[in-house]
Amino acid sequence: MNLRFNKQCQQTGFSLLEVLVAFSILALSLGVLFQIYSRGSGVTALSRDYSNALIVAQNQMAALDQEDQIELGDKSGHTENGIHWQRHVYAYESESDPSTSFRQNYQLVNVEIEVNWETLGRPHAFKLKSLRLTGMK
Repeated sequence: MNLRFNKQCQQTGFSLLEVLVAFSILALSLGVLFQIYSRGSGVTALSRDYSNALIVAQNQMAALDQEDQIELGDKSGHTENGIHWQRHVYAYESESDPSTSFRQNYQLVNVEIEVNWETLGRPHAFKLKSLRLTGMK
């Protein structure tokens, strides 16, 4: 038997092996792209929440600046988007003693604002610390 291939009868196209290799490369590439996208969206959400938390902390500091006399003690609250804040105001203790006239009219206080929230199921927090000068009551 003499088998001859006729050039007109030859099939053109991809073999099964070539198609499987192409699909494997496509699947790996899509997997990597989806990971990059999900990490990027997670980082974006965390960045957004950090910005919102910082705004809450700065607003609390600014609220102190609007008060004529800062009261010592703690105050806390939360926002509608799940950001919790706590403000601690306590007297500043110094090793160097300021002049008597200064101490009679003004007081230096420590202010700490702690902010915490949850993003993508993980807790996050930070503190702002500052010194403020206030008139005595």
